[in-house]
Amino acid sequence: MNIFYTYITEILHLNDKTVAVKGFSVNCEYLIQLSNFDFFSLFFYTVYRIEVSQVKKKLTIFLISQLLIVASMFLYYHELELTPYINVSFFVGGLLVFIGLLIYVVSNGFFDIFTMSFRKVFTLKRNLVDVESMRSPSEILDFPYVPFFQLGGSILLCMTIALIIYFV
Repeated sequence: MNIFYTYITEILHLNDKTVAVKGFSVNCEYLIQLSNFDFFSLFFYTVYRIEVSQVKKKLTIFLISQLLIVASMFLYYHELELTPYINVSFFVGGLLVFIGLLIYVVSNGFFDIFTMSFRKVFTLKRNLVDVESMRSPSEILDFPYVPFFQLGGSILLCMTIALIIYFV
């Protein structure tokens, strides 16, 4: 993260709702203008350079996943207790982390040689040109895996907190 490499040199108040933050990083100087200024957005813009809309989107997805966990817990167990929440959130968080790991492994090309060798062995010689022109699994699976880790990890963190509360 850029927390140790970003320094704020100046905070300029342009009017009641707009603030400009002037600072420098290791490689460049920047000037950020914030509309509808609040300290939350100022902090994320200057320290982490993350847009507040991204944080709100991730928080909304997390809250929707928690609502789905509670709804599925109520539908399956017919009660709202801590033990069913721990069970359901473990399955949902574990599934998301597993999907993220699977995407990570496939997108880094782990199965490319394996797939190409199977294609060459099990095809006829006249179709060998078609097989070599097929895309590899790492080219097909080309979407980010980090959101799966973030959401699954946050669900597993909530499950761990509930587990600590359960045993204390």
